[in-house]
Amino acid sequence: MEEDIWSSKIIKVDLYHDRIEEKVYEKDMEYEKVILFENQLYCLGRSTKGRKCTIDIVDKKSLEKLGSFSFQQDISAIFTMNKHLYCIADNEICEIKDGVLSDSEYTLPEGTFVSSYLSDNIGVHIYCRNENIVKENQKNHMGYIIQYDKQGAGMVKETPVLIGKRYDHILFFPKEYIGH
Repeated sequence: MEEDIWSSKIIKVDLYHDRIEEKVYEKDMEYEKVILFENQLYCLGRSTKGRKCTIDIVDKKSLEKLGSFSFQQDISAIFTMNKHLYCIADNEICEIKDGVLSDSEYTLPEGTFVSSYLSDNIGVHIYCRNENIVKENQKNHMGYIIQYDKQGAGMVKETPVLIGKRYDHILFFPKEYIGH
C-alpha cells in the first residue's frame, strides 16, 4: 500500500456521530493553514518538492475541491481582514483578489521571516523572527511583533521582541485577545 503521508488532505471529524471523512487532493503537497472564508475552506499548501505555494478552495460540506490559486512567491500566511482575503507573500502583506496578489500594503522588516501570526478579521498580529539574533542592550533581539490594523487606515505598530534568554520558539498572544 502506498503511503500518503505528504499529501494535501482534509479530514472532517463529526464528534457527535463518531464519523470521519477524509479527502486527499494531491501527493507531495502539504497544507500548512486552513481558514474559513466566504463559507468555503481556503487551504494554504506547500509543495514538498520545491517552493510552489498553492491556495486550494474546498467546499466545507462536501469537501470537494472547487478551485486553486498557484503562486511563484513564498506564501507564509493567509488570513482575512474586513471580509477580504490576505496573505503574506515574500514578506509583504497583500490582498488576494480573484487569485491575483494586489500591490504590497506593508513589507515586514528586512532580515525577518514569519514565525507565527493571529488574525481577527480586523487586523493581524505577526511574529517576525530575525534570521540572525543579535544582542541589543544586554538582551537578545529575537524579531518583532507587527500589529497591522486595516480598519485603522493601515496602521502599523512594530514592537521589538527583546528578551534576556534566547529561545528557539516563541508563541505570543496579544492582550487585546483576552479580557482586561
